Amino acid sequence: MIREDVELESVNTNTLIDDIYSQNNLYDRSKSIFKVEELINSLPKEMVTDTKRSSVLSILGNFGLTNIEVVSDGENRIEVLNGVKEKYLKKRLIQLEKAKIGIYLLMTAL
Repeated sequence: MIREDVELESVNTNTLIDDIYSQNNLYDRSKSIFKVEELINSLPKEMVTDTKRSSVLSILGNFGLTNIEVVSDGENRIEVLNGVKEKYLKKRLIQLEKAKIGIYLLMTAL
């Protein structure tokens, strides 16, 4: 599903994703899919995957989060990013078509 209600005002290429999230009210990372990443990265690399999974789920529960909530957050973020991408592509296609018309008009004027 592509979201049409996304915002993309001004962004800096160094902070593009953060800017998009901020403009679309997704700035709180404490209750997001990023919390899972943070927790996974805090665990020893040599820890068995199943143990990591159990540990992360348990810690999420301590934060008052469920796996359903963080998965939903991740899906929402993907929808926003896809919506921004589609909005950007549409805008660029319109600019391209205008440029093609301009080129055609200049060529026919010669």
